Amino acid sequence: MMPRLIFWAIVAFILYRFVFNFLIPILIAGSKIRAQMKNMREQVNGFNNPAPKENNPATKKEENVEKKGEYIDFEEIK
Repeated sequence: MMPRLIFWAIVAFILYRFVFNFLIPILIAGSKIRAQMKNMREQVNGFNNPAPKENNPATKKEENVEKKGEYIDFEEIK
């Protein structure tokens, strides 16, 4: 009876160490690597398919200012 209990205790301890020191860290690292690969893939797709640029309101204002009024040529005074 006693040797059987000791055997199963050792087996349980080895399984515990295997799961918590080897299996779980590998699963966590794998999920982190997958997330990083997904981010890299999204960045590459972003470079290949750039989003259309929106017109900047500041440039619209500058265009409107340039169209208003008349143009005065600069003359250098000596």
